[in-house]
Amino acid sequence: MEKTAGMIIFRKKWFDRQYLVLQHATVDKYWGLAKGHIEKGENDEQAAIREVQEETGLNEIKIIPHFKEKTSYFFVSKGKKTHKEVIWFWEKLLVQKKLIFQ
Repeated sequence: MEKTAGMIIFRKKWFDRQYLVLQHATVDKYWGLAKGHIEKGENDEQAAIREVQEETGLNEIKIIPHFKEKTSYFFVSKGKKTHKEVIWFWEKLLVQKKLIFQ
């Protein structure tokens, strides 16, 4: 089983809540949340923070305490079926500027 960690990133703007999703640079260009593999020596939260920083460059974040959710699913890649588990954290983005990633 592959173990990964990620974050559901949001910010409040006026009376709305905006969520950050990323379009991956793969052939199918799917949309998803910031997440990635847990490296040796990391806990779930450390891995999630590192992945957000690597994938978005964002540092001005605040993890919402007492939210930790696990999802699990199967997918097929290159003819191989894989079971993946993702630990999700809830994160509030503290900046209000327009975000543009490349």
